[in-house]
Amino acid sequence: MLDSNFKNGQNLDVQSALAFFVVMMGLLFHIDAAEGLHSVISLSTTLIGVVWFLARQFYCHHHNQHHHHHG
Repeated sequence: MLDSNFKNGQNLDVQSALAFFVVMMGLLFHIDAAEGLHSVISLSTTLIGVVWFLARQFYCHHHNQHHHHHG
């Protein structure tokens, strides 16, 4: 039986989770990638996920700092 006060995922940032998922999938694809274009695509996917994740973290940090100062 689940506790009714259980708040799992209440503060989940979906964009950060998706970006992390993209990074992980890019790395997994790279493990099995053939030389050439497959490797480039898998590494590009990983890089896009890392940039997305870091940009989202920066945005959330900046938004929280700005919101607390003017809230």
